[in-house]
Amino acid sequence: MFLVGSERSGTTLLRLMLDHHPTIAFEKEFDFVVTEVCDTGELPAAKAYRDWIAGVRGANYVLDPSLDYRELVNDFLRQKQAASGGKPYVGATIHRNFDRLRFLWPDARYIHLVRDPRDVARSVVQKGWAGNVYQGSEFWIEAESCWDALVLHLTDDQAVEIHYEDLVLRTEPVLEEICRFMGVEYSTEMLDYPADAPQYPPPDPALVAQWKTGLSPRDVTLVERRTAALLERRGYALSGHPLPAIRPLRHELLLADARVRRLRTRVEEFGPKVVAMDVLGRRLGVRRLATQAQRRINAVEQGLIDQETAGERAPSANMAPPIGGRPQEDGERPES
Repeated sequence: MFLVGSERSGTTLLRLMLDHHPTIAFEKEFDFVVTEVCDTGELPAAKAYRDWIAGVRGANYVLDPSLDYRELVNDFLRQKQAASGGKPYVGATIHRNFDRLRFLWPDARYIHLVRDPRDVARSVVQKGWAGNVYQGSEFWIEAESCWDALVLHLTDDQAVEIHYEDLVLRTEPVLEEICRFMGVEYSTEMLDYPADAPQYPPPDPALVAQWKTGLSPRDVTLVERRTAALLERRGYALSGHPLPAIRPLRHELLLADARVRRLRTRVEEFGPKVVAMDVLGRRLGVRRLATQAQRRINAVEQGLIDQETAGERAPSANMAPPIGGRPQEDGERPES
């Protein structure tokens, strides 16, 4: 079972719920199993892949050198299953290139989680992954286009589409729907995830349609200009603001502005030396330099994740960090 959708679409929330089901073990981000797979289905050599994945943050698996590629990535899921105590159902979250999963697990089933692209773009910018919402909307466009490519190869009983907004506003009915799709009984234990992940409080209706107050009309229309047709196909209504004309020159200027803003954010987060090493290493093809930079970047990012896990840092700008292991209420301030 795979949970697919764009980053910042609520996949972590749903993954935590699934992983707390008594019969389901659900792994976190699993994109690295398809990153090196070709669009035509050609699989990488196992040794080359083992060398590559050793530098991937979060891929903390035992790498069995006796396994070929297909067996190796399947073993990752077996390791997750074993760590869960042997739960009979196992799955993972994937944000990118998930249309390639069919080459590895042709009979897999999919939960497609979709969120309003205006909220996704806003959240992506808040995380510093894009310089402006025009660029941030690409995360949603790529994921939804990937879904459209994948669903052509699936039977009706292999996929279910869930909207983030429904998950937050009608949590139990939506979880019951997902459980029926998976063929398991719904369990209220799915709602107990904050006990193990206090940085993720219970579903908050205030997180739905934040773009209406959190984005300027200009930014709303920039996202809608890029996503309009697909946005409506996914069941979301346009704001009604006149859509701007984005000619090629303005398109390039908006993306150039985003790249500059993104570079500034990276320099602030990782330091100018590491960013320079990363850029030069990748552009000049100096693998050793790029690898050194990536390891330092991984260390910083892991430190931020560790702070989130410890409740010292909120996983989203929309959430306050927990206090003493419980979600922080509006107006409270963390203890100094």
